[in-house]
Amino acid sequence: MYKRINQGTITDNLLTGYKGAITASMANYSKNKQEKINLFKEGKQLLEKAIVKDSNNIELRFLRMTIQTNCPKALGYNKQITTDKNYILANFDTIKNVNTKNSIKAFLLASTYLTDAEKKKLKSVT
Repeated sequence: MYKRINQGTITDNLLTGYKGAITASMANYSKNKQEKINLFKEGKQLLEKAIVKDSNNIELRFLRMTIQTNCPKALGYNKQITTDKNYILANFDTIKNVNTKNSIKAFLLASTYLTDAEKKKLKSVT
């Protein structure tokens, strides 16, 4: 996926966000420390750029939350977890794509960042 997304110019904002998330995630697979840092920074920058352009996009907020909850705390990229979680939960019923909705729901239910009450409420949403 990383190779495919880097083959051309991306003009769609959502794809820019996905490219950012994929690029940041690729840092996990590099053995070179500097390359890890560069990949993570590049991915973070692309994802944040996409969110600035469309801060109401649940998918972009979800991508950021997945990156922030899975990256090392030492990177300092964890400030928007609660904000993104609350935004996603508040707007969950507006997600139209069933696959996207199911993926987000599964991630959130497995997350340690949701309270039991939030998980219970989310489970009741279709």
